[in-house]
Amino acid sequence: MKKKDLLVFLLIMASFFAILSFFSDVRNTFNYAGVDLRNRVVGSRLILQKLDPYFTKWKEGDSVRLLDPRDNPDWEVNRVTVTPTMLQLFIPLSLLNYSIIRMIWLFLQWLMLLLTIFLFTKITKYKQARMLIWICGLFFIGTSYFWRLHVERGQIYIFYVLIFSLFFYFLAKKKQLSSGISLGFLIALRPTFILVLIPLLIKKKWKLTFFSITALLLIVLLTVTFTNWEVWNSYFRAMNIHAQIHLDTVQSPSTYYPYINIEGVGNLFSLANIPINDTSIQYLFRSIGITLNSNNMKIIFFIFIFVTSSLIYKFRTKIDEYKMIIIASLLVILSEFFIPAARYSYNNVTFLIPMSLIILDFDKYQRK
Repeated sequence: MKKKDLLVFLLIMASFFAILSFFSDVRNTFNYAGVDLRNRVVGSRLILQKLDPYFTKWKEGDSVRLLDPRDNPDWEVNRVTVTPTMLQLFIPLSLLNYSIIRMIWLFLQWLMLLLTIFLFTKITKYKQARMLIWICGLFFIGTSYFWRLHVERGQIYIFYVLIFSLFFYFLAKKKQLSSGISLGFLIALRPTFILVLIPLLIKKKWKLTFFSITALLLIVLLTVTFTNWEVWNSYFRAMNIHAQIHLDTVQSPSTYYPYINIEGVGNLFSLANIPINDTSIQYLFRSIGITLNSNNMKIIFFIFIFVTSSLIYKFRTKIDEYKMIIIASLLVILSEFFIPAARYSYNNVTFLIPMSLIILDFDKYQRK
């Protein structure tokens, strides 16, 4: 069998299994309520009500539209952990009934996955490389258990992956302004992506770095225009408390709000039986009896960044643009293990980035 014929066969098989997986996600969407999606919707609604989206706790007499029933009323913070920028993006969706939002988010997650794969394939003109990216994206991501978990919980990581693919697409097309805006937007959504700037600075990508930082500052200012500076302060304070919760220095959930049926959804406590392992460094050490507090994690994290940056600098002359972005994406992905917070399986969708970039880089190398 010729290589091209084999790729066609594998693409057909990957598409077939991806379609089956999509229908599995449809079933899960009807059977489960997307417990992680709920807290973002509630957070966006709290912003609209001029309330603190990270510390406001629901009480009797409040609208059930502001209730996340899986929140623990005994905790100081609620379950919202995304940035104010992300919450503001959710505002249009949050105006709808939650049962409708749940279905829309199912299709949006799949659409974002397909758009991400499509953008990566548009970077190369060679059909075999494009087919391989589609095969890997559909099979290794679209049919994976962690993608089932991502869709069932209503997670957001695929949106970060999509924006990163947009950043690299513009970079490959030599559109530095658009690329910088995309990266600045991405950092405002998920601050760990600021680590992408390290390889850019080492490779002296001054203009791209300037565009990225400028876009980030303007987006944050835009966020503040609709709220205030306090919302970002609340975000960082809340993340510190969530770090303590992850260390078990704050009592685990003991009580939940009593409501079962909310906005036509009666299963907001239900979770699909999908593996959801915490793979954070903090948890792995704790599982063997070693407790690493937030300060320990910060020291380990900065050592990791220093060593990695030193290696990038040492071999900078051998790193081309593709390898630079591969390293940048891996730097971000690995950093997620060091954050003093849970790193669950759905985070693995971010591996679509280096996987696609490696295919593109290998294809470029083969055709030299």
